[in-house]
Amino acid sequence: MPSFFSLSAAQLHEHLKSRVSPTCYEVGWALARSGSVLSLSQPTVDSMTASVRDPVGTTQATTITASRDDAISIECSCSRLAEFGDQWCEHAVATLVQRYPEMPDPLQSEEVIAEHFGRTWSTPPSEVANVLSAIGLHDDEQVPAVSHILPEVSVLLDVSSDRLGVKVLFNGEPQHPHLGVIHGPRSDRALDSILLHLLEERGSWDALNSMWFVNASADIKVILGLIEEYKDVVAIDTGEFVRFSKDPVSALLELAWSEHGVDISMEWLLPDGIRYPHGCELIGTGPYWIALRSTLYPVTELAARIATLFPHGPTVSIPRYQAGAILESIPSNSPFLRIVAPDLQPTTEVHRPTPVLTFALKQTQIDHFSSGDQLELS
Repeated sequence: MPSFFSLSAAQLHEHLKSRVSPTCYEVGWALARSGSVLSLSQPTVDSMTASVRDPVGTTQATTITASRDDAISIECSCSRLAEFGDQWCEHAVATLVQRYPEMPDPLQSEEVIAEHFGRTWSTPPSEVANVLSAIGLHDDEQVPAVSHILPEVSVLLDVSSDRLGVKVLFNGEPQHPHLGVIHGPRSDRALDSILLHLLEERGSWDALNSMWFVNASADIKVILGLIEEYKDVVAIDTGEFVRFSKDPVSALLELAWSEHGVDISMEWLLPDGIRYPHGCELIGTGPYWIALRSTLYPVTELAARIATLFPHGPTVSIPRYQAGAILESIPSNSPFLRIVAPDLQPTTEVHRPTPVLTFALKQTQIDHFSSGDQLELS
C-alpha cells in the first residue's frame, strides 16, 4: 500500500494529541489488534477507507482524508459529520492503527500514554445544553441557611452505671440526633462532627435525659479518646471536672477470718498507692473502666476478675464449713491479697487419696441374648 500522503507516524501521533481521549484510543487500538478492521484500502494517495466492526457487532464505514496542507478529516457511519468536530471516533483510530502498526500500545506506562495522547475530553453541545436547562430550572432555588460556627463545647458524663452516658452541649445547648436533617447550628470543628457521628452510630439515645448511652467497651474506648481532647468534661452527678488516667487501677482482695467463717471484701489500688473502697460499678463490657475521685481509670484484668465476686454488695460471707476450696487456693504470698486474723484461719492439710479398684466376676442365670457372666466394680 502506498504511503498515506506526507505525514509520518510521529506526525500522526502529534495530530491525535488533542483529538483522541485515552479511552477512545484504547478501544480503537483493541479493535485493530483483534482483527475488527475487516477491510482497508487507499483509493487515492491522500485518503483511506476501512470497514470496522465495533464491539456490539455493527460494521461502520470509515474514511480518513488528508489535504495538501496536511489537515486531516474523518467521516464515519457511526455519527453525523457535524457531530465529530475535531474529535475522532474509535473506528477512525482503529483504521489508523491498522495502517500504522507502530502506533503505541495503550497498555504501556501512563507516562508514555500521557506523552502521546492528551487528557482532554470532548463535551457534546447537547450535554452543555442539558446543564444550562437544569440551571434555568433552579433559578429560584433557596439554599437552606445553616450557620457554621465553632461552638464552646461541654461534655457531661454519666459514670454511675455500667454504661457510659454522654451529653454534648454546643454553647450550652444539648445536641440531639440529626437523623439525616440538620437542626439549628452545627460545628465546623471536625472533632465535634466525628464525636456526634460516633454517638449517633454506636450509642442509644435517651430522649428523657437528652444524652447517649454507650455499652460496648470497643466503642467506649474510641469515644473516650475523642472526649479527652475537650477541656470542659464534667461528671453529671457531681459537677466536678473529669480527669482521664492512662495508668490502670488494680484491686486488693481481703480475707477476714472469724470463728464462724470468712468475710471477703476488696479495695481499689490507685496508681498513686492510695486505697479506695469498692462500691462503684465497672463501665463497659470488657476491658473495663471505673470512676474514682473524679478520675476515669482503666481497670486491670485481675482487678476486674476480683470485682466480679461482689455483684450485690461490698462484702461476701462464707461459712467455715464451706471454706475448703478457698483454703486450698490461697496463694502463699501476693501483693493483691491481705489476710486478716490469720490465727483464726483453719489449718489445712491436703491428702491425695490412693484409689483402689476391685473387680468381681459372678455367675448368673443365662438370659436370652446375654452373657451369664456379670462383672461388678467397687
